[in-house]
Amino acid sequence: MENIKDILHRVWGYASFRPGQEQVINAVMEGKDALVLMPTGGGKSLCYQVPGIALEGTCLVISPLIALMKDQIDRLNNQGVSSACLYSSLQKHVQEGILDSAVNGLYKFLYVSPERLKSERFLERLKYLKISLVAIDEAHCISQWGHDFRPAYNEIGELKLLFPHVPFMALTATATLQVQHDIVDSLHLKTPLIQLNSYVRENLSYSVFKLENKIDKLLSIIKGAGGTGLVYLRSRKKTEEIARALNNRGVKARAYHAGILAVDRTRIQNEWMLGNIQVMVATNAFGMGIDKGDVRYVVHFDLPDDLESYYQEAGRAGRDGQKAYAVLMYDNADLTNLSERIEASVPSAETVRKVYHFLANMFQLAVGSGKEETYIFSIDSFVTYSKINANDIMQSFRWLERLDYLKFNAAMFEPSRVQIKVSYNTLYEFQLKNERCEQLIKWLLRYLGGDVYNNMIFINEEKVAKSLQVGKTEVIRLLEFMNKAGVLLYARTIEQPSVTYLQERQKTETLFLDEVLLKKRKKLLQQKAQHVIEYASSAIRCRSSLLVEYFGEQNAIPCGICDHCIEQKKKGKQLSIETLLLLLSEAKTIEELKEEFLFSEEEELLACIRTLDDQGLIIKEGVKWKQK
Repeated sequence: MENIKDILHRVWGYASFRPGQEQVINAVMEGKDALVLMPTGGGKSLCYQVPGIALEGTCLVISPLIALMKDQIDRLNNQGVSSACLYSSLQKHVQEGILDSAVNGLYKFLYVSPERLKSERFLERLKYLKISLVAIDEAHCISQWGHDFRPAYNEIGELKLLFPHVPFMALTATATLQVQHDIVDSLHLKTPLIQLNSYVRENLSYSVFKLENKIDKLLSIIKGAGGTGLVYLRSRKKTEEIARALNNRGVKARAYHAGILAVDRTRIQNEWMLGNIQVMVATNAFGMGIDKGDVRYVVHFDLPDDLESYYQEAGRAGRDGQKAYAVLMYDNADLTNLSERIEASVPSAETVRKVYHFLANMFQLAVGSGKEETYIFSIDSFVTYSKINANDIMQSFRWLERLDYLKFNAAMFEPSRVQIKVSYNTLYEFQLKNERCEQLIKWLLRYLGGDVYNNMIFINEEKVAKSLQVGKTEVIRLLEFMNKAGVLLYARTIEQPSVTYLQERQKTETLFLDEVLLKKRKKLLQQKAQHVIEYASSAIRCRSSLLVEYFGEQNAIPCGICDHCIEQKKKGKQLSIETLLLLLSEAKTIEELKEEFLFSEEEELLACIRTLDDQGLIIKEGVKWKQK
């Protein structure tokens, strides 16, 4: 078995592991379960990828995001590690081909969505795979208290019955203590190693600005920080407006959102990764799994829905360890918008049923049919057809996804792929009988090599056509002919959104929607939004300390580089909960404390006292306060 450090150097070129990685990897190599909590950019993926390569067999990776799965397998394949992913919008014969290859041991990594575990066919085939490790990415989705709860994740624990002796690893960037307990319980992890890296990002300066003229502040941040950056907004229209405003001021910026054609999104992302675009102005559809180390600033132009999302998105700055900035801007209207957004984010049961009903009617699906079938979907066409507004439709989709009725796949560019499924001799016999395919077969073998027998290989029909001096339509026609003949698998490019039914169509009136959970979910989202408001409006605490304490990390040291800490340094002595608590190791009056903090207004000092009192950390003895 290859040494884990040799694998790290051979595949990734790194000389040493980051903090926490080696402990997790060694535990898994010994057959132990693990829960890994590492901040964005902390190197979670290597925790399962290194042992996945070292151990004999296939590492099964469960991930909720198609884009993230695709990004991971592209990187692994480029590094010479054979990998594949399965998701619902792939054609059935392509899914079967990937599973055949997996059963034959051709992949070190097989990525699947949690909904895939609902498929009896998949679970049956899974029994024939030699599974070395099960890795669950974005594991916070398991908990209903997490910020992106998905009931499908509750099925993952059942895999422990199928593979009782296989180590399981759960990974996430953000999880409160309650969410951590839920993950361990739901997955049935056996005395897992819990690797909890600090949430503190020492190189990341957090700032919050309440102001009316956001664009001028944004320009000053871009100029001051230099390098490339990310700006997050809530609406597609606003990303276009802000990108246009930046370009008009001499900043090379591009908008990125789900409404842009998938092939264009891929091109824009690649340009940004190469540094040809200075600022990416995006909705939160952008960034997950993107590994760009030199991002100098992440600016939230609007308030996020929760601190988990904010922490993850802000954490995309400064992955190279150099000084970087996470900036949140808001005005009074944003506070109102956040409350309204949360109110609208959980649809009524009646709305969800209407969306489900009209969707099935549009696809002409009879009750009891449609399971695992995929349909091309246009949100604009559906709005016209159903007379339901777009926000209600998308929120209803999210709820129907959570309850495993269907899966919505946003438009993404998936290049065409081919894999030869017969032996060389059988292929040669087919070629002799079908001379029109001769040149195409020779091209496939010459340019794609032996790998085309083992893996689905990307192919560009236009380039093939140019090389063979025929039309692109002819190349597609021949590939489809060979696919139908069973000679090869051919999956044509996907560029449109789609909907996949995970279950047969149900009767609308009896559709189970768990209305109790709907109400609980709305209440939880409202609580999370309140934490965002408190974080934004706080003027008496270090920003970094506020964030890490939200995730259960206590006694955080003031960062010294956030807007609050810098302001206190300007004034002289830093007033913070932490310093105040130290001073109260001896009983002091308010007047004595004011002398310690000559710059502080009494209101600010009293607010700190109230916070410590509420937390039960101090007691009052007459007119003096003291640590408990």
